[in-house]
Amino acid sequence: MHTVPQPNQTRKLYVVIEGMQKGPFSFDELREMTYQNIFRNDTLYWEEGMAGWAPVGALFLPPGSNQGVGRIRGTVSNPSDIPVRSDSVALHLDSIDKETKPRVPIEARLALILSLLLTWFLPIISAGIPTNAGARRIIVAWCIYLALGGPALFCGHRAISKIRANSDLTGIGRSITGLVIAYLCSLIAILITIYSLD
Repeated sequence: MHTVPQPNQTRKLYVVIEGMQKGPFSFDELREMTYQNIFRNDTLYWEEGMAGWAPVGALFLPPGSNQGVGRIRGTVSNPSDIPVRSDSVALHLDSIDKETKPRVPIEARLALILSLLLTWFLPIISAGIPTNAGARRIIVAWCIYLALGGPALFCGHRAISKIRANSDLTGIGRSITGLVIAYLCSLIAILITIYSLD
């Protein structure tokens, strides 16, 4: 039985993802998500009036064109045979978020965290050592700096290299901030050394 196609604005389309039926989607939503590679052209879709599931790519072909995209053999013909999940909105938002959300390298986060820890530990612990124990203060100051400042510098430079090599990454501000703080802390360690030698 031939069914009259519905206007695109009123169509309710379902797709099969990992064996689960998801939807309904509007025609425009499905087209946009297919163009964004959230759905593949061979992802199966169904709407009311169809006898079985067909590849979603067939939806967007010019009228009268088949381009070799036909109905998938061996698929279920009854949509009720596939479990339904009404999480189409969540699926769409999660997929868009994964595509568009800028990624920050873990090294950029570590550089900032380690350098901030360094600014806290270095002066406080060094100041707690008696003034007559200059050698001990120097050793403690540089041990703290090497334990936190060294990794902060490494992570900061590593993050900047990754960001420059990959335009999808962000976080250059965090990396530079971490580096600046770590280098300033090296000056603090030098000043502690000079002060303790007097």
